[in-house]
Order: sequence, then C-alpha cells, then structure tokens
Amino acid sequence: MNGITPSTATPRTTSPRTTSGARSLGAAPRQRLAAVVDITDRCGERVAELLTAVGLTPDHAARHPHELSGGQRQRVSVARALAAEPDVLLCDEITSALDADAADGIMELLRGLRTDRGLAVVLVSHDLPLVSAHADLLLTLNGTGRAPLTEHRTAPSPVPN
Repeated sequence: MNGITPSTATPRTTSPRTTSGARSLGAAPRQRLAAVVDITDRCGERVAELLTAVGLTPDHAARHPHELSGGQRQRVSVARALAAEPDVLLCDEITSALDADAADGIMELLRGLRTDRGLAVVLVSHDLPLVSAHADLLLTLNGTGRAPLTEHRTAPSPVPN
C-alpha cells in the first residue's frame, strides 16, 4: 500500500478534518460568524433608518459619491452626523455649493430634525437671507471676523430652544 498503513488511511472521528479534507469550524467560530452577520444586519438597518431620516432611500447607501447630487451628498453628511445621536448639530457652510432649491430643502430638513429629534442646530454661513429665513436667532460677526457680535431676532420658530 505504498507505505500507508490502514490505520492512517481512514479518517479518525477525533480529527478536526472531515472526510473531504475541509476543516470543521467548531462552535466558537460559528458563534463569532453569527455575531458578525448579526452586526452587519443591524448596521444595514441603522444606515437605512438614518438615510430615511434625511429624505433618502436605503438604496442610496450603495451609491458612490460621484453618483449623488450635491443636495444628496449633504443629506448623507447629515445622516452620518446623526449616527452619533448628537444634541447639537454644527453645520459649516452646509448650503454653500447648492442651488437655491437644494439649499432650501436642506434648511427644511434641518428644521424638521430640530422638531423631530430636539436638536439644537448651529449654522455657519455667508448666506444671511437663507439662514435668517430658517433660524430663531442670528448672530453676525463684524467685518473683521472679531467680536462684537450683532444679534438679530428672526421670526419665532415652532421649536423652543
């Protein structure tokens, strides 16, 4: 038998190898794999929930940035920020690269998030007419970028600060 004894030619039941030569996973790796699958499922559900919260469909998660419009990119950025469940959302020039309709849509989204989630939203922008139309309180810096701040009260919002 070419130097192979019958006892080594047949598979043993205590061997970690199966008769086909593949390794058995065992219980611990199976549990780890199940945990990874569970985490992946929960992550997918969370991503879908966040995208829906900002007015996008869960299908947007599979898209590359170049496949999204400017407004959609900003919404994805807001969804990413919401993942941390913040109390304050700081938006620096969130509408600067958007057309007027997309910018207004983002501002309406932020207003809705304030209402639904009780967020405080801080906007940094050069577009004072847009911001003043959506903000409760508007603070402007003088021309040098230093204090003093000038406070402007805007129309009351349905959301208390």
